[in-house]
This record gives sequence, structure tokens and C-alpha cells, in this order.
Amino acid sequence: MLNSDLMIQGGLTVSADINVSGTANLNLLTVSGDANFRGNVVIAGTLKAQNIEISGHIVTAGDTPQIEILPAAGQEATVTVEGNDVSGTIHLTSGTNQVQPGDMAKLIFKKVYSKTPKVFIEAANPDAISVQIYRDVTPDHFVIKILNQLDPSKTYIFDYFVVE
Repeated sequence: MLNSDLMIQGGLTVSADINVSGTANLNLLTVSGDANFRGNVVIAGTLKAQNIEISGHIVTAGDTPQIEILPAAGQEATVTVEGNDVSGTIHLTSGTNQVQPGDMAKLIFKKVYSKTPKVFIEAANPDAISVQIYRDVTPDHFVIKILNQLDPSKTYIFDYFVVE
């Protein structure tokens, strides 16, 4: 039994199990076989993997991005967002008048992507199904654009998913 610090300069080969009951601080960890984790894994940097297999749900997290209503949505139009930079739901209520085809809303990401991400937008209520929607995307935001004219004072709901 060792009751003080042990310093080894050079390599160490262990031919049996190692049990650590406290914190282990390592500069580099290389595992040549399988690894099993029985608790949560927190990664402060980037996770790089060749393949990912998920047997549960994908749960996105993060702060809610900023969203702005744009002039084509009409007078007294409103927009809200529930979600984060990766996924969420946008509620757009068109204005009482002067609703025009064009730029309806702008979602500004909380954290800028390193390159232009892919943004997938899907109708989430019956009124949104007939909307001819497309988007303009940059690394820091996306704009919801509409080709057809929206009915005034109606709520259109869209879900979005963003991946770089």
C-alpha cells in the first residue's frame, strides 16, 4: 500500500486491472480496444468519430436563438421560436395587412457555425402545408422566405433542424 504520491518517469506496463477511486488527469488517452463508460461523458472540445450508432434519442440543447420578424410578414406580424441552434419550432403569425411574398423571419444562431450549415424546414401545422417556403442560410443566421402570399392574421408553424 502506498500512502503518498508516486512519480514514474518512463513507461508503465500493468498486466492486471487498474482501479482509480479519485480523479485521473491524463494529457492523452489512447484506447486500443473497446471502452465502457458507466456514467455520463462530458467533452469540452470536439468529438471526432468515424461512425456513430445511437440506440436512444438524439437530444439537442443550448440557448434559444434570436428571431426577428421581417417586413414581408405584414403589419403587426409576430414570430417566436422554441428550441436552440440545432432544432426547434417557429411560430409565425402573419400581419393584419400588407402581407407579401418574400422574407418573413430571420433566426440568428447563438453560436456562429464555422461554415454554412444545412437547414431543413418542415411544416408543423395544416396552415403551413400550403406555404411555398425556402431559406437563405449563412454561418450566423437563416431567413425564412415565402414564394406565395400568406393569409393575414394566421399562424404558420415550422420545425427546423440544422446540421453543419
